[in-house]
This record gives sequence, structure tokens and C-alpha cells, in this order.
Amino acid sequence: MKSIDKKVSDVRSKIRESQSRRFYMLRIIGCICGFLAISTTFYHLEVPVAYWLYAVIGCFMWPHIAYFMSIHSRDINNAEKRNCIIETFLGAVLLPMMSFNLLPGITLFAMFSMNNIGFSGVRFFLKGVVSFLFGILVMIPLTGTQVIFHTEYYIILSCIPALILYPQIVAFLAYALARDLNKTRETLEQQYRKLASANIKIRDQRDLLDNIAKIDSLTGIPNRRHFDGYLEKQWQSMLRSNSVVSVLMIDIDHFKEFNDNYGHGKGDECLKQVAETLSRSVKRPNDMLARYGGDEFICALPLTDIDGAKKIAEEMRKNVISLAIPHFHSSAADYVTISVGMAAIKPARSLSVSRLLKAADQALYMAKTNSRNCVEYLKSA
Repeated sequence: MKSIDKKVSDVRSKIRESQSRRFYMLRIIGCICGFLAISTTFYHLEVPVAYWLYAVIGCFMWPHIAYFMSIHSRDINNAEKRNCIIETFLGAVLLPMMSFNLLPGITLFAMFSMNNIGFSGVRFFLKGVVSFLFGILVMIPLTGTQVIFHTEYYIILSCIPALILYPQIVAFLAYALARDLNKTRETLEQQYRKLASANIKIRDQRDLLDNIAKIDSLTGIPNRRHFDGYLEKQWQSMLRSNSVVSVLMIDIDHFKEFNDNYGHGKGDECLKQVAETLSRSVKRPNDMLARYGGDEFICALPLTDIDGAKKIAEEMRKNVISLAIPHFHSSAADYVTISVGMAAIKPARSLSVSRLLKAADQALYMAKTNSRNCVEYLKSA
């Protein structure tokens, strides 16, 4: 996952660098085209040296300053928006210097408007217009409001690159950016698909580990740890609903003798068959059968009184006998049998789960002490 996240981060970094370089190149070309029109107008008007100094610094230093601010910003979009507003203001300052010469002024306004609309739409364009007007108003007190409507032919020629060449360059860069963004989107989609696949595998592994922690590896039914947690939850649920919960404790009769005489392999097979048979008697979703340890099983029966629990216990006992697993070393029968101890209780705040388990364990002891292959319960539970 770290590798995929790193790849996604690298792709985003490349996008950021690519965007900064494109804006950088666009500004350099735009400033060259703009400077051609500005310098020709300045030459015609014979403006002061300070005007020339401002134009040279603005056109040939600003692209590098903007690029530096962009690549060192955490958010390239916000950085470029800020740069667009700044350069629109700086460009507008030139109009009063050029005595509002009509064609060069329109040319500069068109270039900045094209940048602002292309970068962030109409609303950002309107912000650019405000910045443009503000730049003009700031400079008017220093230059006056002289307006020249007549434009010399050589000034017209100097505006042609900005009016014709620059829009084509902007269109080409926009196309290249869209093409690269499509490629980047495909790359990111591939990386996210890999990430999703990795997440699914991790989830499956987590579920598998969770199941391993909850399931008895031999019989395939829940283990004691899982059962204890489940019974505690059911106890709290029955306490809130003022309902009865029953527990069955089940023991395979004379299982030690079965292991000693038939071998542990047969013993394991016997445990599997008994667990499978007992599971068939647990039909409701909230009931749970678990291996409690060794040859002992336990079953939780929420919303079940002692009579309902007895029916299930008897069904379990008969089903195990019907397996007809030979056990000639048992005093209970010639086949594998079980003894079941039952207890039912209505949870109360003064009681605990251990009270229920202890009662079921005592009932199982009674069943094993008597004749085995039977079901016993404690009425006092």
C-alpha cells in the first residue's frame, strides 16, 4: 500500500511540476509578445526612462518570479490564481503609460482576459477585470488621462504576434495540458484500482485471521474465546429485554477411553462428526454452538426457556446416537453418546454470566454421575 501511495504522490508531483512549467513558458512567450507592442508604443511616445525600466523588469523578470512562487507553493492552483491577478494589475499599469493607445491597450487586456478565463472561468475573469481597472486607477495620478486613439501602422504590426500568435500558443498549451491530464487520469485510475485490489486482499486476510481467531481449527465451529464474548453480549441483550437465556453443556461420554482404544486420529474424526451433528440441531441465527475444550461443547440459546432448551438437547442426544459410531469401551452404550447439562436464567443486574455457566456445569455433572447418555438441568438456575 505504501508503494501505491508513493506512486500516486509521485504522479501528483509530476502534474504539479508540469503545470508550473507550462505556465512558466506561457508567461515568457506572452511577455515577449506583449513587450513588442509595449516597446513600440513607448518608442513612438518617447516616454521617460522609468517607463522603459518598468516594462523591461515586468516583462523579463516577472515570469521567473511567478514560477519561483508557484513551485514553492503548497497549492499550485491558488498560487497561479494569485499570479494571474498580480500580472493583470501590473499589465494594467502600462495603459496610462502608453496614453491609453487603443490597439496596444486592447491587446494587453485581451491577453490577460484570455489567461484568466482559460485558467478559472468567467468569475475569475471578472476578478481580473477588477484588478485591471484598479491598476489603471492607481497609475492615472502619475501619468494623467491623455488618450491617443490614432495608432501608427508599425504599432499595429507590433501587436499582431500578441493578437494572432499568442492565442494559438495558448490553445496549443491547453490541448497539451488536456492530453496530459487524460493520461494522468488513466494512470491514477490504474493506481487506485491496484490500491482497491490491495485493500480487498488485506480485508480478506483480516477476515481470515479474524475467523482463525474465532473458529476451532479441528471442528470448524466457534471456539471458547469467541463463545464467551458472544454469550456476554447476549446476556446484556436479554437483560435489556427482560428475556430468558439458556445454556447447554455437552460432553462426549467416555471420550478418553475412545481415544485410548481407537487412537487419536479416530478421536479427532469423532469430534468432527459430533460437532457437525450438534450444529444441525442449532437452527436459529442467534443460537451458537462452540467447542468449549477437549470433548466438551457448549450451546447458547437466547430467548429460550428450559422446556425449549430440553427439546433441543434431546434432539442433539438422539442425533449423536444415530451416528452409530462404535464405542465398545463405554458404559453408557455401544455407540458414542453425549451427556447434556442445561440451565436457564433471566438475567438481572444482581446476577452474572458465570452463574448461568456454573448451573449448566453442575447439571452436566449430574448427567455424568447418573447414567450418562441423558439430559439434566437445575431448576434453581
